[in-house]
This record gives sequence, structure tokens and C-alpha cells, in this order.
Amino acid sequence: MPSRRALLIGSLSLAACGPRPLSYLRLPVEPDGALRQNPVIIDASRDDRQLRLIGTIHTRDPSAPSLARLEQALRSFEPDVLVHENVAPGNLTSREDAITRAGDLGLSVWVARQLGAGLVSGDLLEGEEFPLLAETLGVDAALVFLVVQRLLVGLNGNLQEAESAYAEFHREYLVANGLPDEPGHRTFAGFLSAFEGVQGYALTLETWDPELTSPLKELGALNRASRLSHRARDERLVTVLRTETARHKRVACVFGGWHVLAIQPMALSGALFG
Repeated sequence: MPSRRALLIGSLSLAACGPRPLSYLRLPVEPDGALRQNPVIIDASRDDRQLRLIGTIHTRDPSAPSLARLEQALRSFEPDVLVHENVAPGNLTSREDAITRAGDLGLSVWVARQLGAGLVSGDLLEGEEFPLLAETLGVDAALVFLVVQRLLVGLNGNLQEAESAYAEFHREYLVANGLPDEPGHRTFAGFLSAFEGVQGYALTLETWDPELTSPLKELGALNRASRLSHRARDERLVTVLRTETARHKRVACVFGGWHVLAIQPMALSGALFG
């Protein structure tokens, strides 16, 4: 497993291997971040080996046309192994159950199991990512980024609900996955103080912006933190894809669409084949 130091210099190692990933500030997406094709499908080959990258916009709607296209792209490709985002859910009983529980990830895993394909996570897990962010950004900035991205965005910026959920979120999710437990960060008031220190202004209903942690924007420190997080995850994904394409002739990968677009130049150049 790569060390945190290896992940910190991930962009340098990617650059040294040929074509670089696209900057998240220059991805070919719509102004609101929507994919121009959903899902994005990128096919690449080297000798007798085939790689299919499928980039999605996450949804848990079983009737979504994008999920029907995702399923068709996997079934028609018949992969030997599926490289997936996050952690594969277990005990999926049906297509609808898979999507309801885990969205496009669930559907991909369910289809792969039906096809007899192996499963490999290509993702950087929280227990690796959170210490990496703290080490690179500092604990205050890492805390603020993760609370905004993983808690406040899901609550649509509702500060009252966030305050109620914060203590458990900090203890059971952030600290449990390796974020250093700073005493001043254990309360929502401590988070708000850290936010003002990182962003330079107070977080209120008026200053809330859901784009604060978008890697596609350049609004401040949290956008830069998001690009670091995304690039570290891209580094892990590239490493796993090179390993699996060296082992198998037909490798499929289902990941968030922005990640797939970022590594598209590497795929088309053959740089993702090990």
C-alpha cells in the first residue's frame, strides 16, 4: 500500500509516466459540472488487453437512463475484473436493491458478480485520505474541508442540522478514520472558528456556497483542498488500473465522471496499461 509520502508526490509520479491527468479546472464538462455524456465511456487497448473506463454522475434512482447505459456498457464488455469506487457492498439481492443501497456503485458490483468478474477497489479509503489531508494541509484546513464536503453539502448548508450532527460526525467518522483529534475541534463552535481561520470569513447562511469544495472552482482554500483529495484518489486509481491491466485481458472501471475525465489522456495514450 502506498505511503502517505508517496501519495503526496503522486502528481509528480503521474507526470513522469507520460501524459498527465487533466487539471480539474479544465475538465471538459458543462459550466455546472454536469457530464456532457452520462456515463462517459472511454475504451483503450494495448496488444490483446482491453480497458473500458465508465464515468458516472452518482444516482440512486433505479429508473435513471444513465444507469441503464452503465449496465449495458458493462454487460457488453464482459470484463474479467471490475475496478470500482469506494468499497463494494455485500449481499445485493436485486438490481433495485443494489441501486437503492449504493447507486451506480451497487449496480456495477451487482452486474460484475452476475458476469463472474472479480472486484477490486481503485479508491483511496477514508483511513488513508484523512491523515494525508491533515499532513498536507494542516489539521484545521483538513477538518474544515471534510466537514463542508462530507456533512454540510449533504445538509444543503443547514447549519442548525450540522450543529446537531457535528459531535458524532467528528468523533465517529473523522477521528475514527485518522483525522487528528484536536480538542478545539470537538464542538461545532470550534469548527466555525477553524472555518473562519481557513477561509478568512465567517460561515453563515449568507456566506454558504455549495461550490466551496468543488474541485472545478477557484473560490479559495477549500477548492484547492478538494483538488488535492481528487488527485490523491486519481493516483491510487492509476496504480490499481496498471496492476489489473497487467493481470487481466479485459478490465472495466466504474468511477465518478470527473475522475475518469481527468485520467482520459493517460488511458488513450496507453499509460494505464501495466
